[in-house]
Amino acid sequence: MSVKDGLDHLKNTPKGKYIPDEEFRALLKHLPDFFKPVVQVAYLTGMRRSEIFNLRWSQVDLNEGTLDLSAEDTKTSEPRIIYLGRLPELRRIFVEAKLRKKRRQKLVFTKPDGSPLEKQYSVRFFKRACAKAKVESYRFHDLRHTFSTTALKAGISRTVIMKLTGHKTLAMFLRYAHLDREQSESAMESLGEFLSERRRHANG
Repeated sequence: MSVKDGLDHLKNTPKGKYIPDEEFRALLKHLPDFFKPVVQVAYLTGMRRSEIFNLRWSQVDLNEGTLDLSAEDTKTSEPRIIYLGRLPELRRIFVEAKLRKKRRQKLVFTKPDGSPLEKQYSVRFFKRACAKAKVESYRFHDLRHTFSTTALKAGISRTVIMKLTGHKTLAMFLRYAHLDREQSESAMESLGEFLSERRRHANG
């Protein structure tokens, strides 16, 4: 393999890890109560950490069921809308956060004292939760990878997932989508059934 081929391989290698649902539920139990909603939102929407940490109540419309991210809020400088849709768990997070909201509180998610969340703060919590849950050492950013992969498994098209997560290119999206053995074997099984059916028709 040439140096160029090696670099191309690294570029297309999935960046991060996929968190199985049972492991996610296990580590969630060991997070501080005020930080659990943040992690759940990342898991259910694929939003970036900065997008969640900086989310303001002025961007949340519970009647319409949307989170309105402006160009200034996203890494790609492109606005997008997050739909709460028919996910009761996701909508409940924001309804409960609204009930806990302090007067004049602009940010949706904060520390218990109302101050903004910090990156290093979350890194420590996530690492500690993984250790206590006795699961692999995941990072907060792996929640975004997990969302993309789960959405693919649910049959959502790549184009739609890219729109939901704010990925600008397919190459970058593919670094976030992990095809595990179960999904790969299922795909090959479907291909085998398709080819067998086609041969039967050809010979029939």
